Amino acid sequence: MKKFILGFVCGGLLLGSVGAYASDKIEAYLFPVDYGFNAELRQLNSEYETFNYKGHAYVPVRFIAENLGAYVNYDDSKKRINIGYYPPNTVFLKDDHFPTIHAGIINLAVDGGHTLIKAAVSVDSTDENNIYDLQFNIKFYDSNKKMIGEYSWTSDTPLKKGEIRYIMDSFPGNATGYEKAILEVTKHVEKPGNSTKK
Repeated sequence: MKKFILGFVCGGLLLGSVGAYASDKIEAYLFPVDYGFNAELRQLNSEYETFNYKGHAYVPVRFIAENLGAYVNYDDSKKRINIGYYPPNTVFLKDDHFPTIHAGIINLAVDGGHTLIKAAVSVDSTDENNIYDLQFNIKFYDSNKKMIGEYSWTSDTPLKKGEIRYIMDSFPGNATGYEKAILEVTKHVEKPGNSTKK
């Protein structure tokens, strides 16, 4: 194995971005391994490396997260790695007119006369650099097909391809016992974004 002297902290490097700075140094080794995701082999490309430090593997966050269906970005102003993903219990909704938009209900709870909603939304696209302004409604119906609640959401900032945007909000009524939920996309604006990937 090749020996490397690496800057500590390595967060920016593991994300594949530039700008990792450090004052201390550590001794680490290249760790030549492949990765299996549910028994499916995935090999690292030349953009990523895995390191061994004190018997622990330090893995490329973006590679791992994206192979698990998550979204990763680095917030330089907060020095924070953000990972967004859909939990296993998510109820997915779709609007047949906009098949690239995915909305998921993660949890509903009632508080007084309002429903608290935890949800997420993401956009698939063939263009890596485009960004999306979105607006949608989720309509909740009981077993008698009567609407018992409606939640409306508008993106405050555009979404990037693959980004999973978390939503925590509330709306009037109690929709926790809903039988069916329908996604209705009311705005979908695609426009060119910044081509620089972090």
